[in-house]
Amino acid sequence: MSMQSVANAIALLRFVGDLDRQADMADIAAAFGMPQGVAGRLLGLLVGEGLLVHDRLAGTYSLGLNALTLGASLRRNVSVERSAGPIMRKLADELGETVTLNAYSKEYGTGVCVAIEECDKPLQYALEVGEIKPLHAGASGKALLAFLPDAECERILEINGLPRLTPHTTVRRRKLDAELRATRTQGWVASFGERLAGAVGIGAPVFNVSGHVVASMVVTIPEQRFDQSQLNDYAHSLRVGAGQLSQILGYQGVSAVSARSGSVDSVRSGTPAGSRTPVKAIGPAGVEHDRER
Repeated sequence: MSMQSVANAIALLRFVGDLDRQADMADIAAAFGMPQGVAGRLLGLLVGEGLLVHDRLAGTYSLGLNALTLGASLRRNVSVERSAGPIMRKLADELGETVTLNAYSKEYGTGVCVAIEECDKPLQYALEVGEIKPLHAGASGKALLAFLPDAECERILEINGLPRLTPHTTVRRRKLDAELRATRTQGWVASFGERLAGAVGIGAPVFNVSGHVVASMVVTIPEQRFDQSQLNDYAHSLRVGAGQLSQILGYQGVSAVSARSGSVDSVRSGTPAGSRTPVKAIGPAGVEHDRER
């Protein structure tokens, strides 16, 4: 088989996979402009390898089991941390602040820092890879907790509770539920001093190919350096970065939690919903906030 034939076969496979329906010979001929005999031979090769399935009665083609298995194998071998590195470095340079990636640990119901890209400013928080983060406090945890299934969320809160870490940690369940609903609606979360005193965190969720949240991407800023007027710009950049990583992991744009109240259908990779619309956030004294009074 010539290199051109290989290229055509790959193009056919991608074309069939991208369609939202089964493809027939008319679709393929129109898309590639090749003689039906040539297309038929290439399609036969792909069917023989299990990459396509031919419905002889309908005369249509769809992805075969081997194509789906190959895709799943590729997804499993994508390193989240390695893929996130360039995105996080760009964000850290753009925002001038430290950016972290925090993976969800289902076993313990916590987040864990798995990657850090530091800024070049002398004043910054000493964050460490491997640091365990509770899900009820801070942007890194809430960006995960908000997008977990209801039963899983309940299990985590029942086991771990709502311990107070700073004077600004959310320790009332009703207030936490309201914050999680707001996070699902806007697709990101901001927190002020909830886990680390004096630290501002802005985070967005990262989804995998199945639409499950697997990590949060967060920028951490010392409160004395934070400019409230830039909140939505930070959030926009974080959502774009988290969306790019989600796309690399195979996310197609609809979270697996969409059946919950506060649908997350608007949380789409790379296209932040209401990305620069001012929103109410948990903020420091003197600005609009939802802290306990």
